[in-house]
Amino acid sequence: EMMLTMTRPYGLILGKIFAMACIGVMQMTIWIAGLVGGFFAGHVIAKEMIYPEYSNVLLEVFELLKNQDGSTAFSVPALAASFFTICIGFLFYCVLAGMIASFADKAENLASVMAYHQICVMIGYFAGLMLPMSENEALSTVARFIPITSVFMLPGDLVAGNITVTESILSIAILLITTIVLILFTGKVYKNQLFYKGAGLKTRFKRKNKAEA
Repeated sequence: EMMLTMTRPYGLILGKIFAMACIGVMQMTIWIAGLVGGFFAGHVIAKEMIYPEYSNVLLEVFELLKNQDGSTAFSVPALAASFFTICIGFLFYCVLAGMIASFADKAENLASVMAYHQICVMIGYFAGLMLPMSENEALSTVARFIPITSVFMLPGDLVAGNITVTESILSIAILLITTIVLILFTGKVYKNQLFYKGAGLKTRFKRKNKAEA
């Protein structure tokens, strides 16, 4: 009760959403740090303690990609842009979850409503996984600009240098703008419907339809 009386609806909702996004980013960062640290630690151990003539094939591939003309693969800007995209992607899906949850008129219906969020995540994940393997460049290019799929495709494309600078800036801008629009819309829904009227959108639509009938 103290939180509801002292905190504005936008602050409370965005605080919960940002907290969930930060937890996801922190978990992903720990995974990446463990992967990179283990990779280079294993390289040093193998080369200096086990077999002095050891050659890491992956490092040679990385150097080959970096040395290609006009390639941005594994460059510092590409890695930074990839990490930024991951952060925005977590925030995007957290905000999307908050927006979809506003359609639940009762707490016990929340699980069934959130199934739509899981469907969006699965569509984005499998599209981001299968489209690059389909070798259909047109569909892959379009998917890079759709926020639901670009979240899964863009970080890898940035690191591997599979996307131009112009395309990457445009795709990140679309993802960022879409996330901001979702934040504003979700905050408005919770402010007008849940906090002040005590009903979700689903309940309000039912009441409106009954009144019109």
